[in-house]
Amino acid sequence: MRESGEGVVDPDDHDPSRPGQARQAPDPALSFVLVDLPPELLLPRDGHPNARGAKKIADAVEAELCQLPDAGAYCLWAATRPTDT
Repeated sequence: MRESGEGVVDPDDHDPSRPGQARQAPDPALSFVLVDLPPELLLPRDGHPNARGAKKIADAVEAELCQLPDAGAYCLWAATRPTDT
């Protein structure tokens, strides 16, 4: 799946072999983050992220939120804290 400008996902680019991939373009008024998770970061029976996969998603969301103009002191602290990954 590729992003097609303005954060909109092209619905014609849907890959049915990737479970959980959006089948419709999200509302362009909503922000979102696409995070590719390799199979080893998914639970084998249901395809949901395992603990490491959830951390990868959370880190990606945090990185995007910290790009906002009024992100605040948390992002300054987050940028200097040691990582455990």
